[in-house]
Parts: sequence; structure tokens; C-alpha cells
Amino acid sequence: MKQTTLAKKVLLVGAQSPDRSVLFFAMLADCSASRGWSERLTLRLCGSGRGAGQVSPEVPRLLESEGFSGIPESCPELSKCGDWSLDCDLVVSDDEDCARLLLSHPVARGKIVLLLPELLGEECPALDDRQASAVDYLEQLRPLIPEVLRNLVQGGAG
Repeated sequence: MKQTTLAKKVLLVGAQSPDRSVLFFAMLADCSASRGWSERLTLRLCGSGRGAGQVSPEVPRLLESEGFSGIPESCPELSKCGDWSLDCDLVVSDDEDCARLLLSHPVARGKIVLLLPELLGEECPALDDRQASAVDYLEQLRPLIPEVLRNLVQGGAG
């Protein structure tokens, strides 16, 4: 009997900065597309607090120089993400305080809320270093994105 994998809708809620939110989203979307998992995983990006807003001009330039395309120029506020955010299966945040707040938000009702560090499989110092540059964040997180993607497709932390 063939196992059927249902497509999952994953809401990424960035809370650290719009730059980090967009960097994480771009890496995850690119990895998903390059591995043929786009049909099993639909990603949407929203921000909360400091994680929402316009990205600095450095981020799209950096991502383009690394071969990424379809780069968002901003990270919309969670309250402006509409019905899609309520229809997601999983919610992933890059910030523990944000994840706690999300647990009481309608977007998380009946959903699994995960922290990015839980999905990584190993430590990423740039996640904890709020002063880390976009280049450092990209360089440290990028090799870990396939593990994050595997964990999301499987439904949670590994």
C-alpha cells in the first residue's frame, strides 16, 4: 500500500528582525524547491513585533548573490496575514518569547508551535547572537536548513 503524504502549510513567524525572517524564509523555500518538496510543503512568512517590516537593502543583494530568487522585500505583520495564517498546520518561530505568545493567539489554536532551534538538529550561534550580520546568519544557518525541512515534512522536531 502506497503511503500518501498530505501537503502541509507552515507559517514562519519571525520575531528577531525582518532581515532574519526573510533570510530564513528564502533559505527554506529554496531548499524545499530544490529537493522537490514544494508540493508537500507550503510556506508563508509573517512577522511579529521586531520581526515584521521592511528588510534592509543588504538582504536582497546578499540573497541574489547567493543564487536565491523570489525574495520578499518585507515581512508582513502577523495580524495582516489573513485567513491563510489560521489555516496553517504548523507554526514555526525563531524566538521563544514569540512562540509563547503564539500559543495564546488564534493562529496557533489546534496547531503545533515549534521553535526554530528545535528543528535544527544542532546549535547555530548566529540564532542567539542578535548582532550577527546577515552574512554570518546565512552562512551558519544555510547548512542546517535541510534538517529543518526534513523535520517540517515529518511534522515536528526530530
